[in-house]
Amino acid sequence: MASTRGVKLHEIGHPTYLFQLCLPNSREAISLPSACFELEKAADNMNELKFKQRCVNVHNQDVMQLHCDLCKKELFKFDIIKHFLSDSHRREVSSLGAEISIPVVKFWMGTLLSAAALAAPQL
Repeated sequence: MASTRGVKLHEIGHPTYLFQLCLPNSREAISLPSACFELEKAADNMNELKFKQRCVNVHNQDVMQLHCDLCKKELFKFDIIKHFLSDSHRREVSSLGAEISIPVVKFWMGTLLSAAALAAPQL
């Protein structure tokens, strides 16, 4: 584990905490542009209300906010994707040369896709 500007970069990232960054070329990490592409694609069909409902169960149900150490921001859980995809957050991650955990991208893609599926009209 390395530390840059007070932010720890991990060999293996957390499976659900999107703001934990990985060392470049880590075995279970992908580039920021690739992670953003996948999450943007999954978010295209997202239903915001259903996504907010799904976010309540992520991490601890009693905690509704998460902290981005890199940007020094407290965020409601349901704003995590919007913040992650923001230009300011992308610039901060890029400036470290950090990468993103593949398991966390898959987790949030699944959360976004399930929110879209819950909102889809039933046939």
